[in-house]
Amino acid sequence: MQLIKSFETSGSKGGFTQIFNTPVSWIILAVVGVIFLAWISYSYIKGQLDKKKLKKQALDLEMKSKDEYNESLAKMHYIIKTNEKYLNEFTVSIGRYNMGDLTNTTHSIITDLLSEQYFKDLILFNIDYKKYVNHIITLKDNKSNNWAKKCNNSLLEIERLFEQNKDSYDEDKLKNFEERVLKYYENKLFK
Repeated sequence: MQLIKSFETSGSKGGFTQIFNTPVSWIILAVVGVIFLAWISYSYIKGQLDKKKLKKQALDLEMKSKDEYNESLAKMHYIIKTNEKYLNEFTVSIGRYNMGDLTNTTHSIITDLLSEQYFKDLILFNIDYKKYVNHIITLKDNKSNNWAKKCNNSLLEIERLFEQNKDSYDEDKLKNFEERVLKYYENKLFK
């Protein structure tokens, strides 16, 4: 009986406050507090690092998009120039190629450009290049021998954009694009 009375009295003396008066409870409380602060700090630092990483990825994507845009712009420039060259050299009935082959080749090379994976991923649905893509589609949808009449605005705009970005091109790359476009036409027209 005495044991029960001493237990009841010791429990009723301070109860909850008595628990926090022991050094062990203060140590436990301090450890929990440090863990909580460490978790908050970790979450904040991780969030900042993730933001930096996302910013860097967005910048890299923007640079890749700009590079792909410049490449496709140069290709379109040479497609237009090569098409004009073959249109000027065209002679009815006695020429080395017929007009249908020329317009089909031009349509085919533009379709190939639009279906390139990098172009699809970085340019086609990018809002910054929407007007440019619309100009390419306008040219693709019209026969190349009618471009001067029906699509002159698109021709002029692509040429203006090419001239505007001409400083960003490497001469060797430009020469390579020109050779590839010329070879494409030769392979299709003179098969």
